[in-house]
Amino acid sequence: GGFTPGIMFDLESNVGAKFADIFTLGGGLNVPFALVFGTSTGAIIPLLFGPAFEVHPIRELGVGIDTKFGPLIGVANGGSAVVFGMRLAANVTYHF
Repeated sequence: GGFTPGIMFDLESNVGAKFADIFTLGGGLNVPFALVFGTSTGAIIPLLFGPAFEVHPIRELGVGIDTKFGPLIGVANGGSAVVFGMRLAANVTYHF
């Protein structure tokens, strides 16, 4: 355990299609790129792909799940490693 300062940039893009006026199904790419400073200076670069789903029980309300998974590339102090990365996000939206 310890404290490691860093800067994170979260780049994400999703594309979907609407079905039966209440379902939206799609997918996309998420790259939550991070620069880390301190004793282990380096970068963490995940390339996460996956599906996204949203349902609209009423016209104004949307409830969805966005899942992404793929390789997580870490480069620090001259070494590198690739491990499996995963992200799961749940969302609730309200349209005025």
